[in-house]
This record gives sequence, structure tokens and C-alpha cells, in this order.
Amino acid sequence: MSEDLYGHLGLSKGASESEIKKAYRQMARKYHPDVNKEPGADQKFKDIQKAYGILSDPQKKAQYDQFGVTDDSPGAGGFGGGGFGFEGFNQGFGGFSDSFDDIFDVFFGRGARGPRRGDDLQYDLHISLEDAATGLKKQLDIFHMVPGSNGLEKQRKKIDISIPAGVDTGVKLRVSGEGNHGPQGGPPGDLYVVVRVKPHEYFVRDENNIILEVGLPFTQLVLGAEIEVPTLDGKSSIKIPAGTQADTVFRLKGKGIQDLRGYGQGDQFVKIRVELPKKLSSKEKDLFNQLADLEDKKNKKSSIFDFIKRSK
Repeated sequence: MSEDLYGHLGLSKGASESEIKKAYRQMARKYHPDVNKEPGADQKFKDIQKAYGILSDPQKKAQYDQFGVTDDSPGAGGFGGGGFGFEGFNQGFGGFSDSFDDIFDVFFGRGARGPRRGDDLQYDLHISLEDAATGLKKQLDIFHMVPGSNGLEKQRKKIDISIPAGVDTGVKLRVSGEGNHGPQGGPPGDLYVVVRVKPHEYFVRDENNIILEVGLPFTQLVLGAEIEVPTLDGKSSIKIPAGTQADTVFRLKGKGIQDLRGYGQGDQFVKIRVELPKKLSSKEKDLFNQLADLEDKKNKKSSIFDFIKRSK
């Protein structure tokens, strides 16, 4: 009985070249000895390679489709025993066509023969907006693959890094040589620390600037006041002139975030909104009624057009 090469790749007979290549990529990644330690995975990986080695070659594929065997199948003469020279992943590969190496380039970003560079690692680091503004030193607790008695083994490691002032979400910091070690004594990959800045309770970041909305009672806008607002490094005072309108924006120069590349410091912008009382005491209602009467008397001589002009 001939061997079902298409079955090794999870395909039906007559699959196209692109289907064969796609299936091989998926199956080889699933059963590769570096990632799959289940019993039988090693033999399954060998079967997958053998199937792809034949079905990716148009001449061998045509012969297999017609006769169920190829020149390098057992008992068919030629190379015998598959002829691929596979000796196990830790001992290297031999005898494969260039197309096989191309596929491995897709998996690992490099050739499969000999020592290979280890995989890069990614660590998502969540920090506060204050830490993003000032920078900080941080110790990371990571797991990476290192050489052991049974090949590559997982190991825990603490790594100290410095986060520069001005970082924002998405900034990627590279720590050279702190990724996984490579198979067969290959050099280690790198560690990439991806910064994620957590949303702030009341600040909103706009590039290197900080925006803060402050609600004030209308009496302070009408009469004027001096208020204290939070900043990233403490508090600052703002003088609210009498007659300040809603949505007026005040600027606190240099109270924003330092530019990551050293091009100066951002500002903090304070936007004023009006907070109207939802409930009034009897005394407050009396005072508002008196104020309304005064406004009515003052505005009796004004037309609606005067109000429109004053509101512009």
C-alpha cells in the first residue's frame, strides 16, 4: 500500500501548489520539535517534511499522483528510504531542496541549517501618565529559553531597564540579547518592551500637552476668583478674571510632558466649564429671584437682537 502523502498534510489528492505550501507551513509549525513535545510529534514532523519534499516538486508530485510512489520511495529504486537525510532537529538537516529552506525562512526569519538566532520577546509594560512624564527605572520579571541539560529550557530572569521621560503608548524599547537563546548554540534574540500608558483620572494627553477640564460655579466666573488646579508635578494657581466665559482656556506654560527627543516641554491647558446647581435652598431661590428681577428691569429696553450681539 502506498503512503498517503496528502494525508500527512491534511489534504486531499490533487491539492494545488499553494494549498500544499500553506498546509505545510501550518503543520510544520504545529509539530516542530522546538514547540511540540508530545509523543509522536517528532515522527509526525518527519512525515510532514517527506510529504512536502515530494509534493512540492512538480515532477515527483506527478509521478506520485499517477503511480502512488516516486523514485525515492522504499522499493522503488533511486535514493531509498526517502533520501532526505533528516537526523533530528538538534543535529541539523541535509539533502533538502532550496524550497524547503525558503519555508524555514518564513518560520524563523533565517535558514534552518546550523545554529540559529533565538526568538525575540515582547513585554507589555503598563505605566501611569506621571511616570510617562518623568521617566522611571523598572525591574521586569520575564521568562525566556536558555540552554539546559535537555536542550532549551524555560528560565525566569529579572531585568532592570530605564524608561525615558516623554514616552507614550506604543513606544517600543529594545533590550539587546535578552530574548530567547538560539537552538544549537545560536545567539539570543532581543527583548522588546512596549509601553502602554494607562488612562488618567482627569488629565487627557494631546501629544506633549496636558488638558484638564475644571467646573466652576457661575458666581466665580461672574465675580472672579483664584483657583488651585492639579498638575503632573503638584499644583498651580490660576486667576479667573471677573466675567470669564464658559469654555475659556488658560495655559500653564511648561507644565506638560517633556518631548521624548529632547525638543522642549509641553504645556497644560485648563478649560473652564460652568457648574450649575441642581438643587437650591429657599434662601438661594430668593436671591436668584432678586437677581432675575434686576436682570428683567435692566433688559426691558433691550431687544432680542441686542442679546444676540452681546453673545457673540
